[in-house]
Amino acid sequence: MKILFRLFPVLIFLLVHQFVAAQQNKTVQLTAADFKQHVDTAVKKTILDVRTPEEFATGYISGASNINVNDKSFKDRVAGLDKTAPVYVYCKGGLRSAAAAATLEELGFTQVYDLKGGIMAWTNQELPLTATTVTVADAYSIQQFDSLLAANTKVLVDFYADWCLPCKKMEPGLRKLQQAYEGKVTVIRINVDEAKTLAKKLNLEELPVLITYASGKEVKRLTGYQTDATMKKMIKAL
Repeated sequence: MKILFRLFPVLIFLLVHQFVAAQQNKTVQLTAADFKQHVDTAVKKTILDVRTPEEFATGYISGASNINVNDKSFKDRVAGLDKTAPVYVYCKGGLRSAAAAATLEELGFTQVYDLKGGIMAWTNQELPLTATTVTVADAYSIQQFDSLLAANTKVLVDFYADWCLPCKKMEPGLRKLQQAYEGKVTVIRINVDEAKTLAKKLNLEELPVLITYASGKEVKRLTGYQTDATMKKMIKAL
């Protein structure tokens, strides 16, 4: 009993130490406005764009370095960054930057800030990007979308991107729904990378996004991975 009593302060110290360390290593998510304020005011910082080089070339936050989180060398490359400086990480919609932030924490970075909603949220707030290439016109326009809603009474739209893993997981279920409700409900997938202006108008900041429409009016919107049952329930509610 005396031994346990003597060990009690030590156990308390260890628990407090672990709690403090966990708090120090926890990534902080910032809105686009807060993210900009941070990077503008921080004297010593690293801004990390973890998208593909092709995405980076279309526009990036000033001062950012590009290291693709999906590259096998990602962990080795970021390990060489300054661990004493805060790291501001972002991607297109927030999924890849979250994975990158976890890796940074694992490597011992204690000041990690993740842009919530990624570049999609950034551009929705009219915040500036540095571009290295000529802007390519959208393959899918707002006018096409408006025509889609005008021509179909009931619509389920899946906004996705090729780099979005949850989007890929949902695709088979959406294809089944397309077949099951053919002639009754229009089920369509729209790649946000080919419809940037539309994505901005609809204020899409994370992917995937499912939206149902009835007679041109938005009925329901869900963000993130959805099961087949949830998607079917959305359709039945139209």
